[in-house]
Amino acid sequence: MPSAAQPVEFVPNAKKTFKVTMSPATDIAGWTFILTIRQNGTSMFSTTTVTVNDSDNGVFSISMTATQTGTLGLGYFDYDIWRTNSTAETQLVIGPLTGTPQYRV
Repeated sequence: MPSAAQPVEFVPNAKKTFKVTMSPATDIAGWTFILTIRQNGTSMFSTTTVTVNDSDNGVFSISMTATQTGTLGLGYFDYDIWRTNSTAETQLVIGPLTGTPQYRV
């Protein structure tokens, strides 16, 4: 079962990192993950490149380059992160994702 929706913002053409901490702490050694970003139901971006920060306590991060966020641009999206091992497929995080301008008035 995924965590409660986690709203996230990003600035196009700037690096964005999603950091996830499993609760309760969970050993994620050997797990594989996928981040998918969609707009109006259409897949816009997907990656399985993950950095495990603390395997024993279930902390990992997924980064997008400035070029990747620039491709998305401004707008409203949905994202989810799944565990995708051959023995388990579980949605871990889901939420809205907003591409916002670098400045605010």
